[in-house]
Amino acid sequence: MEKLLEIREYDKITCSERYRNSAAYKFLEPEVYQELYDYVEKVTRNQKKEKSPFMLIHWEAGVGEVIEARNFVGLVQLESGMKIQIVPKMELALEENKSRKVLLNMLKEMKDFSGWNLPEARVISGSTNLYDIFIDMYIREAKTLVKRGIRSDYVEKEGNLTSYKGKLLVARQIRENMVHQERFYVRYQEYSQNRAENRIIKTTLMKLKKATSNGKQTQEIKKLLSAFEEISVSSDIKNDFAKVRTDRNSKEYEQILKWSRVFLENESFGCFAGEEKARSLLFPMEELYENYVACRLKKHPENTWKVSVQDGGHTLFDTPKMFKIRPDIVLRKDGRCVILDTKWKLLEGSRWNNYGIKSADMYQMYAYSKRYKAQDIWLLYPQTEWMRNQEPVLYDSGENDAGFPTRIHIFGVDVTDINASLARLLEKLEVDAGNGI
Repeated sequence: MEKLLEIREYDKITCSERYRNSAAYKFLEPEVYQELYDYVEKVTRNQKKEKSPFMLIHWEAGVGEVIEARNFVGLVQLESGMKIQIVPKMELALEENKSRKVLLNMLKEMKDFSGWNLPEARVISGSTNLYDIFIDMYIREAKTLVKRGIRSDYVEKEGNLTSYKGKLLVARQIRENMVHQERFYVRYQEYSQNRAENRIIKTTLMKLKKATSNGKQTQEIKKLLSAFEEISVSSDIKNDFAKVRTDRNSKEYEQILKWSRVFLENESFGCFAGEEKARSLLFPMEELYENYVACRLKKHPENTWKVSVQDGGHTLFDTPKMFKIRPDIVLRKDGRCVILDTKWKLLEGSRWNNYGIKSADMYQMYAYSKRYKAQDIWLLYPQTEWMRNQEPVLYDSGENDAGFPTRIHIFGVDVTDINASLARLLEKLEVDAGNGI
């Protein structure tokens, strides 16, 4: 039976026996807890300083030491085989299957995973983990490629040969063959499967073979690797990606190379970060949420606005043009500009505390308004129960504000039914436009 602990963002994990059956804390056996502790410490120590940690270790009064999940979702696999799956924390999706479904829908909208036919039933039921599903998808794509036939290409080589071909490298010839005039140091081309694309795929398969603890997947990868027997493992992944050709003759490689980049480069989402069998497949919720809203808004049948994501057309100052500002989403239509900014945070129900909205976020929105000449800014938070019956929350700088008023609207997005939420948002934007706001 698979060893899997499922938690939510910001859940806390302890090895204290007093909290073995607690609703407030998740429990791990002491030896597994120590293994997770060591892994978190190692990853945090080695990661870049500007990156947020995916888990924090701290002391909590009355409990002792705890490991707290942060705003990352996905899966951590420890060397012992224990897996910790982290799903989004949402007030309107208390059941685990709803949280898994939202996570699945968000992943489907990610550019790097477009085209993956993720098995919804398996994800939602919790019958398998994300790690194994991603590996399954890669194996399936690799099988399709092998069935079609691994492509060969002319590969440039250098060598000290007994027969002349290609181009003689004079400097190397003099250095290597002063006393071996029967040999030729040449650069030549050879028709071979050992092209950059195939090296990347083989390297990915080798990495996934180490990553999986699933016996069936191990066997499938071994079979695939036999088809790549004459192909080298990549010694310089970035250089090989730079050599990839994008033409109609390499169309069948496009999708699998995109996914290979995710697994090998560990840049955008921390995917498969770590060494050997202790590793993580993690996604920052802020980015997942922003991308999810933007993609669904672009595709929404009722959307008539031009949608620009991470718009970089303005700087905070004109002289000099410094400090670029990048709103998450900019909407434009008929000379009107509206800015949407996504915030993955559950707001509080108290207006006396400004619902938990950060002052820094408001300063940022005010700057967006003035530089984009956008009177209306919409802050999009995940919807909570109290927001459903709440009167619209609006912050208005008033008519006496310099140039024009700034209105910051607070809107709750129900990520369990995002299309209906966005329909309500679009309706509100049209009403504002009709009122000349």
